[in-house]
Amino acid sequence: MPRYFIHFRNVILAVLCGYVSYAQNQPKWLQKFHPDSLVNHEVKVIPMPIFQSSPETGLRAGFSIDYFFNTGHPKDSIPTRDSFAWLVATYSTRRQLVFEPVWQIYTQNEKYLLRGQAGHTDFSEYFWGIGNEVLNLDSPTTMFYSRTYFQGEFLRKIVPNVFAGLQVQISATRNINFNHSTGDLLNDVRGRASSHTSGIGPNLIFDFRDNPFSPTKGWFLELSYVPHNHQLQSEYSFNEMAVNTLNFLKINFLVFRCWVIFLGEMYPSANYPGWVEVT
Repeated sequence: MPRYFIHFRNVILAVLCGYVSYAQNQPKWLQKFHPDSLVNHEVKVIPMPIFQSSPETGLRAGFSIDYFFNTGHPKDSIPTRDSFAWLVATYSTRRQLVFEPVWQIYTQNEKYLLRGQAGHTDFSEYFWGIGNEVLNLDSPTTMFYSRTYFQGEFLRKIVPNVFAGLQVQISATRNINFNHSTGDLLNDVRGRASSHTSGIGPNLIFDFRDNPFSPTKGWFLELSYVPHNHQLQSEYSFNEMAVNTLNFLKINFLVFRCWVIFLGEMYPSANYPGWVEVT
């Protein structure tokens, strides 16, 4: 999914959460919409309209359905943090379709942590070239493609706030074409017409946030190593290593973030699905 779009949506949610946090000094009818209080009320599903405009997408419209819940029990000796899941569906005036569910679930007593996202997109974006090699055009060409993908993390608690398990990645990119000729620029590019990759590997998470959806303090660190190879029915063999860390300070919702991904040289250039970070 195009990352700037998900970030745009997260900005709206962050502003909403910040505003409602401030509104805790307001009337009780407004306080009940604070994310930290949603699980204590009957209203757990929040529908949200989405509108966006950008040069690459034109006008985009759709909806998001956000669901908040808690798998814990009041009598549990170990508290369970809130879980959430949302579904995003949008369509643009340039016939760009995006459909994506995202989830992060803590089971009772936080024995297991299930995170991930999946989806399908028919999309297009501007293409200027690769590195220092650019197309000899006055304006960029447009690249069209379809992609279906899944990224799931299945983890078990090993000590409080530390989870270990496996991460699964599957991505299929098809129908790649351009509205102008790219000449010989893409002749040696892997996956220039289509590609399918799949991988599985270890995942380790340190999660010390007070609330996964609207944290005000704590920190988060994720380390993963996901090899892709032919034994897993992947067209290309490469290794993906990722480091994702966040630190939350209770100073005007200040967040420090570092996210680094290392990809092997056999990686197909058009395959990366632009994962939305569940964190």
